[in-house]
Amino acid sequence: MHAARGQVDYSRYLAMRQFLAIQYGIAEDLGKALSIYMSMTQDAERSGNRGWLFNIYRHIISRSIRIGDFDQAAKYLTKSEALLREARGGAAAGWGKFPIKRFGWEGDVENSRALVLESQGRYADAETAYRRAEELRRIHYSRNPETAGPQHQQDQNIASLIADQGRMKARQGRTAEGEADLRRALIDRLRATGKYQVETLDFVRKFANLLIDEGRYEEAEKLIRAQVAALREMGIADESPITAKSLKLLANVLNLQNRWGEALTVIETLRSATSSWEPDRRDRFLLDDSFILALFNSNKLSAGLSAAERWFALCKERFGSRHVMTAMARGYVGIGLAQAGRDLDAEHEFKAAIPVLLKSSSEDYDEDSAFRAASEQRVREIFDVYLTVLARNQDCIYAAAETALRLADAARGGSVRRAISAASARMAARTSELAEMARKKQNLEKQLGVRLRLLNNMLSVSPIERDERKIKELQSEIAQLRFEQASTKQALDLRFSGYAKLVDPEAPGADEVRAVLNQNEAFLSFYFGRKWGFAWAVPKSGPIVFVRLNISSSELASRVEALRGPFTSNVGSIGEIPAFDVRAGYELYERILKPLAEVWQSADSLVVATNGALGLLPLGLLPTKPPIDDVDLEIPFTGYRGVPWLTRTHAVAYVPSASALTALRNLPSPLRARDSLIGFGDPLFGREQIISAYTSLSSDAEVGVERRAPGGRLARRALPRTRNVVGANLAALPRLPDTADELRSIALALHSDPVKALRLGEVANEQVVKSTDLTKYSVVVFATHGLVPGDLEGLTQPALALTAPDIAHVPGDGLLTMDEILGLKLDADWVILSACNTGSGSGQSAEAASGLARAFFYAGTRAVLVTNWSVHSESARELVSDVFRRQSLDPHLSRTQALRHAMNSMIDGPGYLDREGHSLFSYAHPLFWGAYTIIGDGN
Repeated sequence: MHAARGQVDYSRYLAMRQFLAIQYGIAEDLGKALSIYMSMTQDAERSGNRGWLFNIYRHIISRSIRIGDFDQAAKYLTKSEALLREARGGAAAGWGKFPIKRFGWEGDVENSRALVLESQGRYADAETAYRRAEELRRIHYSRNPETAGPQHQQDQNIASLIADQGRMKARQGRTAEGEADLRRALIDRLRATGKYQVETLDFVRKFANLLIDEGRYEEAEKLIRAQVAALREMGIADESPITAKSLKLLANVLNLQNRWGEALTVIETLRSATSSWEPDRRDRFLLDDSFILALFNSNKLSAGLSAAERWFALCKERFGSRHVMTAMARGYVGIGLAQAGRDLDAEHEFKAAIPVLLKSSSEDYDEDSAFRAASEQRVREIFDVYLTVLARNQDCIYAAAETALRLADAARGGSVRRAISAASARMAARTSELAEMARKKQNLEKQLGVRLRLLNNMLSVSPIERDERKIKELQSEIAQLRFEQASTKQALDLRFSGYAKLVDPEAPGADEVRAVLNQNEAFLSFYFGRKWGFAWAVPKSGPIVFVRLNISSSELASRVEALRGPFTSNVGSIGEIPAFDVRAGYELYERILKPLAEVWQSADSLVVATNGALGLLPLGLLPTKPPIDDVDLEIPFTGYRGVPWLTRTHAVAYVPSASALTALRNLPSPLRARDSLIGFGDPLFGREQIISAYTSLSSDAEVGVERRAPGGRLARRALPRTRNVVGANLAALPRLPDTADELRSIALALHSDPVKALRLGEVANEQVVKSTDLTKYSVVVFATHGLVPGDLEGLTQPALALTAPDIAHVPGDGLLTMDEILGLKLDADWVILSACNTGSGSGQSAEAASGLARAFFYAGTRAVLVTNWSVHSESARELVSDVFRRQSLDPHLSRTQALRHAMNSMIDGPGYLDREGHSLFSYAHPLFWGAYTIIGDGN
């Protein structure tokens, strides 16, 4: 480097120095990298290469943020913006190259701005800045192909900016969109350079991180193993920070799959590889929940408890006693004590740790080692053991039951619960002062989260390379942010106490649940952990019952998947419908509901909160008595009429949590009188469907015309196999003309004029939905396809399919996505999603509602009716319209009871009739009536 100075073109010399600084950054010697960049600013000024400053400033900003010097980052952003204003003066200001270099320099400034915005937790603004930086760089490269640098470097810069946008989307909860960006960036790099590039492997790590965040551990593991293998083949030793981090990530993802022995093997490799590290740095790197869980679950209890105590001490020193990582470490001490049979000592640790864990935001977790999904699973390990300790406390079972109920409620169903709380708060408070205070609190939380993650990163490097002054400054800043956060929360609590209770509800106890229950209701709460299940029953009056269930979350998932088999199989005719396993259904009833029967049997309506796979199986289709021998009857499926389904005696509604139930039951009444119904259905997806729509107008003119599938064909609202089909778009979806009949039947049941209440065909489009004042309607119905990410090419989030924009002559893409639903405003009693599979969950911790249902809660509905599998068109129309006929005839009939009566009527009814009125098959098979679940307030 010294020999090159003065011997090569100065731009070339600066490029060589920048390359060296980048290598120091990869080696995590950030101080050395930053010092090189700082000296480069002087060289660029002296040599007249001032255009280099935009790029140098960007690197200084990035490194300054990584070491926690936010003031320096902001200072250099200001310098960069000022320099750009000067450069825009052109040749007269000494910037003759501005017309050529303009877009490249502007791209650097925009990238710098994005880095600072991200460091402030302003992820939406950062996403916009990263996107603008990408656009500017593309323009620069297209206009200056010869001078813009090597093509591979240009492509890598673009891919990095795409990946950065993906990270910001994921930070905002838009994980599917973020995945699409990260996948695109990774594939681009792999095609261009192959896997044997450190920079490309960084894309692999980022993508694996996102998969972990989504709970897709097996996919993440494959990527991480490929990354480790590539690093080793490149000759990068296990002791190097980059390989060590990858090995640690591999151990984490193995632990998340409960593969403790394999995780411990990887950890032992890491311990050996890092043996030459400074002891303090090594401890800080190795000690975490992954390491400790591997010890606990490999029969190394003593070593695990000792490691947990050391980890707790380190976290307390690093973050203080109230930080989420400290609380997690303390919880793992509790796990070790409980496994050692020291329940009283374990309960002491749990009582100190869990309140912090429950209050902490997902923003508090370190970006690389504890993603949201992974962190929740790790925290559930603590909850599981604490619940087990409480269940063993027979000396004071009532107090234990009350404590455990609150704990399970706070730990379960977070995303749906937050959506309901947000909707409740928005409907209950509408002042600008409140909005401003709420925004301030949210911004403080984001800034705090960013700094906490950064502090964790800074403390994980070698003490020799650490800047202790910057660490102290950052800790002081964190303390100040915590103070401001607490002050803002206190001001909100005092000024708007109602809002505070809605957005951050305390988990209610049994008495608070009883207060919102009706006389005929019982509340059932389930929590399924890695080893056990736990269940609570709260009647309107009488003691709470708390039991431990001998069923784990994984066994429950297997049983639910097997029971759902007949409903999710892709069959095309009546004769192909698999039998429902009544015996297996009763066995599940025995395992989860029968232990609580003494409490709930006297009620006629059940309100259920659960985590995991139980949310994907409507409890109404579980038999309450052992099955008798099947009776072979002439008409298919009539034998199911004699099965004692739970829905014969009890109505069921799901809620995400007890706090969600109390929030929904305490919502204010609608602000004004509303019309009964607005419905959207029978959208047109392709031009050929227009012809069929107009040819059917004559039959549509008479309400009640039925379209029946010929013979034994099973007409279901299922999608064609579009997933992963290149080019699959809206036109690939089949039309659903029977949904128009369903909507007309609902309109008649509610005494609404179908012409005024329904938006069918061309007018069932995005623009109509978004421009309609939906707060005017008590019932909002979408009768169309429900889509999940991957159903259509480029679809990255759940959506409802509406009329194609080229048919409706409106802007948009024909999809009402989850993001767009979040932007709607409703004041509805309930939303009906009479579509395909709208209730199906995703990931390993599927909750009781899909993303679409969560979005509608936020938009402002009290309940959502979803379908848990692809429904049969004719029976769906009959059942849903019957629900509303019953409610119309009896205004005091609850939503859940109306649904129950409609289900029983379908079970006992004539079923599918031919043109002469003869029954071809019965609707008693649960495929036809069992798909429906009410999420929310069933009253």
